[in-house]
Amino acid sequence: MSNASTCRAVSYECAHCKLISHGKPTETVVIHGQELSMCCLGCVYAAEMLVGLYYSDLYTRTP
Repeated sequence: MSNASTCRAVSYECAHCKLISHGKPTETVVIHGQELSMCCLGCVYAAEMLVGLYYSDLYTRTP
């Protein structure tokens, strides 16, 4: 018999493309002092480009 609470899969949502990925985040980026999870280098590069173009408000989290 297995314990269901110990068998949960870890998943996260990419802060850029919103893809739900399983496992630990591949990449992380700090924007506005928040560490955001990204699924791949393509999303990291896109986020860095958007921040450089002053679109960093796209990555602010609203409660």
